[in-house]
Amino acid sequence: MRIDIDTVPLITILKSKTLTKILAKILEAELNTELENNEVVGLRFSMEDLRKTLRYRNKSTVSRGLKALSELGVFDINTTNQGTVLGFNPERIRRI
Repeated sequence: MRIDIDTVPLITILKSKTLTKILAKILEAELNTELENNEVVGLRFSMEDLRKTLRYRNKSTVSRGLKALSELGVFDINTTNQGTVLGFNPERIRRI
């Protein structure tokens, strides 16, 4: 998978410590999952697990960060009662 990020969203992400931490952890999980299975189209996780991994006290911080990254077009987010799903499309090059 390849993600091209435009300068303005990249600067926005890099200026925010929270967005940088969340994106780094998501891309790390995406890479690990992609190495195990070539046809990865999304990641499913619980907010609580991501919060603990990032060592944040509040789930709302993580939720706001994921929403901001989604609004920047890095990934598609879908939240259900069974967890949060981040959608990546590995077959196309995403230009953000």
